[in-house]
Amino acid sequence: MYNGLFKSNSNEKATIEYYTNLNTGQGDTVSSESNFYTEIYTMGLNSINKYATSKNTILDIGCSTGYFLDICKNNNWETAGIELGISEGDIAKNKGHIIYTDLITDLDPNLTFDAITMWDVLEHIPDGLSQLNEIHKHLNKGGILFFQIPNSDALAAKILREKCRMFDGIEHTNLYNPRSIEKLVEFTNFEIKSINSVISEIAVMNNFLDYTDPYFGESQFSTNKFLNILDADTIHNNKIGYKLQVILQKI
Repeated sequence: MYNGLFKSNSNEKATIEYYTNLNTGQGDTVSSESNFYTEIYTMGLNSINKYATSKNTILDIGCSTGYFLDICKNNNWETAGIELGISEGDIAKNKGHIIYTDLITDLDPNLTFDAITMWDVLEHIPDGLSQLNEIHKHLNKGGILFFQIPNSDALAAKILREKCRMFDGIEHTNLYNPRSIEKLVEFTNFEIKSINSVISEIAVMNNFLDYTDPYFGESQFSTNKFLNILDADTIHNNKIGYKLQVILQKI
């Protein structure tokens, strides 16, 4: 496991080719679980709106079919996305979003935004530090960088271990926790505004400890409390939820 500060040995070219040729699987997943994604995306956008000094243009890196951008557009943002997957990018473009098919390193250096987002993207990138520094160039003064990532401190990860979906050796080249994010940001010109824990995975953990499939089982325990003892608020207050939502501001 990497802490997110160093390059991995992944073949970046092969990674880019992999994502370029993906079908619309991720977009289909979002559509099939639209209530969950609407809630989690709205939570992220509310955080952006809280800290953004200007709320005009937003770029979503790895935008898939543009579901998050749809929510942004409905909230009066001018929307753009980066999507390497050709099929998914075409769907997003047909919905009225500006879509770039290049990496952010290949964008016009004069192209800037008030906010840039990455939903479950940073863990796929071999060099997270370079990615953050590149994003910094494309943010307006006081611009916001938002990203959601798996949390290696998550209680679910520590309980499920190798059965946890977080540990994907093919796509997840780096994993982060609040401490490594703080360390990473020290090497950038960003300021941390917030690090919030989301997605408790209580049901998943209860399934696993009740000897059923963690992701498809049905435990005898409550889905609201882990082992009928620990609730979601306690998990998130201790930043041990399954994912982290991070807000950085350009300085």
